[in-house]
Amino acid sequence: MSMTPWMPWMRRFGISFAAALLSGLLFGVLLRVVMGIIALAYPEMASGFHWEALLMLTVLGMLFTLGNSLIFTCVMPVLPDRWATRGLSYGVANAAVIGTPFFLSNPGGELFGPQAFLGVSLFTLLFVWGGVSLSWTVDKLERWVAVGRIGRTRFTYASFIVLIVPAIIILFNIGREMFTEIIPEIRNHW
Repeated sequence: MSMTPWMPWMRRFGISFAAALLSGLLFGVLLRVVMGIIALAYPEMASGFHWEALLMLTVLGMLFTLGNSLIFTCVMPVLPDRWATRGLSYGVANAAVIGTPFFLSNPGGELFGPQAFLGVSLFTLLFVWGGVSLSWTVDKLERWVAVGRIGRTRFTYASFIVLIVPAIIILFNIGREMFTEIIPEIRNHW
């Protein structure tokens, strides 16, 4: 099979998309864990545990990470080479660019008040961890593909073909929500 100039990018995005689904699954579960920790520390904020909420947050974590993996893949060439520093750099940038407006918009009125320090700290750590987790998973999948047979490379192309449109739609919706809901909500609070 002859290589075209865009095939390495298809492979990179395919790896990132598959990694995003894996790391996003854990991101969603940890999102629920963070909410549980806040509920334990501030029981008046607790709404109880619901399996449906866990499932929703898990899917939300996977979708967010899938959309976010588009940006990660595009900026990866300018990030540090090692997966840990790359992920840490990306996670901190993600917390600053996406997390800060999210926190300032105070969704559901749950981030202001006595629980603010704990909530913002834990959610910030989750954003940073999400970058590290995505970087680690991308690194492991890249190594897996590099030492494997042609089927592994085909897996990356299949991942790209199946997930490129959903990833673009999700990233577009994240941006749309940022500019139509989150930023206007910040104005309402300040």
